[in-house]
Amino acid sequence: TKSNKNTTTRRRRRPVANKNKKQHHHHCDDDSSSASTASTASASLSSSDLSSCEEDQENITNLNKQSIKNKRTQQRKSSSSTTANTTKKSKQPRRKHKKTSSPPSSPKEIQIPKELTPQEKSQYIALDAEMVGVGPHGQHSRLARITLANYDGECIYDTLVQVVETVTDYRTFVSGITPQDLEEGGSAIPFEECRSQVLELITDKIVIGHGLKNDFRVLGVT
Repeated sequence: TKSNKNTTTRRRRRPVANKNKKQHHHHCDDDSSSASTASTASASLSSSDLSSCEEDQENITNLNKQSIKNKRTQQRKSSSSTTANTTKKSKQPRRKHKKTSSPPSSPKEIQIPKELTPQEKSQYIALDAEMVGVGPHGQHSRLARITLANYDGECIYDTLVQVVETVTDYRTFVSGITPQDLEEGGSAIPFEECRSQVLELITDKIVIGHGLKNDFRVLGVT
């Protein structure tokens, strides 16, 4: 009976040990599960931190892009406003500056010389030549009449001059020459005779006239 009791007691003790083992296993499982939950929590925390950092970076980049866009739009507006201002300025009519009227100058004193002597008067001769046109459309000028006057306005020489070429334009409205004035057998003298007489009169004289350059050209005087 004692042996049986011992066996029974021993048998009864075994399940206690088993229970302890089971409890131990349960504690280990709890520790492992807590460790796993802790690790997952830390993992989840780290991933959330990473995601928040990425979101922050995206927000920063978006803000930078927006600021760059704003700056560009402001620059465009400023450039457009400056161009508009310049165009407005260019379109504005220029103001005419009023010329300041200068005070009237005092009249110049002109000294009238005393009466010239006859010898001094003889140094002045006035000359006027009238020409007609020859060639196509009367483009070339030829001498047709010449007049000389002294200091007192007295005519000292006046003659018509023969024209060898065919006259195509008498220029009557300016010269007063008509075809009858230059007809053969009239009072017109040859050109060479007229030229020599005029040169004799104007040599060493002060010649006065209008357009003398043209008059000397038809006379052949340089």
